Amino acid sequence: MEKVNTRDFKAHSGKYTDMALVEPVVIQKHKRDSVVLISYTAYQSFEKMKEELANIKLTLEIEKIKASGDYISGKEAVNRLKQMIPDEK
Repeated sequence: MEKVNTRDFKAHSGKYTDMALVEPVVIQKHKRDSVVLISYTAYQSFEKMKEELANIKLTLEIEKIKASGDYISGKEAVNRLKQMIPDEK
């Protein structure tokens, strides 16, 4: 992974943008890692992995709730809500 300070990045942004197509480029500000430049393809992969991880976490939470027995079905929820709304007759 290439590291570059902001001054060099500004002076050679095209070079580092091309490098980021192959591997991440860390841009440092005041000798501290500040920003990571990655390709759009790498970004899309990252976003897909985040979404998949969120779905896994949600599935695990749902399974935990089901195992506890402390839930109602969607149909039951709709029926209960209907009972809370007065008839419009």
